[in-house]
This record gives sequence, structure tokens and C-alpha cells, in this order.
Amino acid sequence: MKGDVLIPGDVGHVRVMADASPDQAGVTFEPGFHIVTGSPLKAQRSIDLPRSSMMMKPLTSEPTIMAITEPSGLIDLVKGKRC
Repeated sequence: MKGDVLIPGDVGHVRVMADASPDQAGVTFEPGFHIVTGSPLKAQRSIDLPRSSMMMKPLTSEPTIMAITEPSGLIDLVKGKRC
């Protein structure tokens, strides 16, 4: 599946693949990226990482991805409407 990252930055289009393990569901994005915290948030490509694997947040009313943020931490991402 293909998708668009709606957070400004140097990553616009990504390929999204389901990544399920026996313990928890997740997704893998190509190219790899992380979210830089600040105002505004920014999606930054990870040159050293061709893919980013992120876990799904359990027990939510809508599919929610726990995205990696820099300098460290997590932020919830949900599917948004296309701009």
C-alpha cells in the first residue's frame, strides 16, 4: 500500500507494509523516517535506515501508529484526510 505523510518535511510519499509479530502488530515504512519534535513537527528521512518499523498502539478505537520522534520519544499517528 502507498501513502502520503501529511507532516511537513522531506518525506512525502511512503510505501506501507503490515508487519505482524506474535506479540504485537506494526507497520514498516519505506523510506525510513522519524518525526522531529518542535513547532511545527517535521518528518525527516533516515538516510542510514531504508525502512522504519513502528508498532501499532493496542486497544485504540482507530488504528494508531506509535511513531518514533527525535530527540527521543513516541507520538501517535492516525490516518488523516488527504490535503
